[in-house]
Amino acid sequence: MPPLLTHLSLLGLLFVSLSVNAVKVPPGLEPGLATNSSVLTPRGVKTGRCTELDPSIIEKFERQFTLDKQALASKLSSVIKHHRRLEGDDQFTPELNGDLSPRQSLQEPIDVYVHVISADSSAANGNAPVREQIDVLNGAFVTPAGRPYLSFNLAAVDRTVNADWFNNGGPGTPQQDAMKTALRRGGRADLNIYTVNFQGDWAGLLGYSTFPQSYNGAPFDDGVVVLFSTLPGGTTTGYNGGKTTVHETGHWVGLYHTFQGSCIGPGDYVEDTMPEGIPSQGCMQGRATCPLADAAQGETDPIHNYMDYSTDACMTEFTAGQMDRARQQLVHYRGIDFH
Repeated sequence: MPPLLTHLSLLGLLFVSLSVNAVKVPPGLEPGLATNSSVLTPRGVKTGRCTELDPSIIEKFERQFTLDKQALASKLSSVIKHHRRLEGDDQFTPELNGDLSPRQSLQEPIDVYVHVISADSSAANGNAPVREQIDVLNGAFVTPAGRPYLSFNLAAVDRTVNADWFNNGGPGTPQQDAMKTALRRGGRADLNIYTVNFQGDWAGLLGYSTFPQSYNGAPFDDGVVVLFSTLPGGTTTGYNGGKTTVHETGHWVGLYHTFQGSCIGPGDYVEDTMPEGIPSQGCMQGRATCPLADAAQGETDPIHNYMDYSTDACMTEFTAGQMDRARQQLVHYRGIDFH
């Protein structure tokens, strides 16, 4: 969210608050109060895509991220000084803020392990939807000119028949824990995707994901879990183009929802995403849920952003700021190299 909002007057803040509160929040989209995955509020297919982190957890993440970037900047400064002493190269002057150059790209694609869970063997339908999903991922993480910000390689696909995991693999459930412990492959730099059904308390959920900073504390929990019918060609109307996996992978690389924090404060911690009061539904063209902020900057809600809750056909973009943040998170917490 742009820094302008953090300097609004008290009167402006009151106006924003009243304006947002006048908009009825659909059931199931109230701000989450969870502190871990086992107590997240369920989300419906028609009103939400995934789960939400408690704001206090996000604040903790961001405080640590700031410290980590400062530590990297200090380390980089020492490396530069050493390089100059050895080489006498006065032109070697990269930024000392822990950031990456926009021109830097992945040294190697991110390996993806897809775990297809089903209730019985009759559900097997080949790997075509999985390969199409990887294509959708690679098509999403690109610049407007088509240059990849991030790229993904399908490393392996495995299939497991387990009706309990398939139907009850929601966040924090014993079934989820058993599934991930048994199937997860690779390390912190490898993306694991699990396709399941969601029933019971989690019926209607489209997907959920862990964040980069969670890996060290619970490595086997790391990864993305999506409703099987959201893969390309699936049966979940409006959400069957593979964009749920893109959205959840956005969380896996460190991105928050565009509506995080509503209309005030740091929001999603990305300066070039416009603030948003509540999640989008469908494809709400021209919607502006933060009137003061939107009017001040001449923008409307980022309904086309992959980190909103729009339908798949409406989701078409990440911002440059989001990709800068993602790459920083990958460097700090997943040990992924850029060049």
